[in-house]
Amino acid sequence: MGGWAAVQSARQAFEKEVREAGWTFFFMAGEIQATVFGFDRQKTLRTALKRLIANVKSQNCNSIEITQVTGKSFLKLPYVSVSAHPRHLQKGLVFDQAIYNSV
Repeated sequence: MGGWAAVQSARQAFEKEVREAGWTFFFMAGEIQATVFGFDRQKTLRTALKRLIANVKSQNCNSIEITQVTGKSFLKLPYVSVSAHPRHLQKGLVFDQAIYNSV
């Protein structure tokens, strides 16, 4: 999705590799969520992810950790709800928005 790629590995293994490479994978407090109504599950999921990515970008973060995806219905109208945490991957130990903004 627009330059974003999925990493499908165990979180601990991924974070260990990041640390060993001299990078830091910051965890931002505060869960974010997007809920989208629609009958096409794939389209609603894609729309929810786009909303979350926009939210993460507005926080000057370059990564996202999806924590939950739920599909339900309200008055027979299906919806998808996605919960996540903004994350930021960068070289160094101090969160530096200037580095992200210059990329």
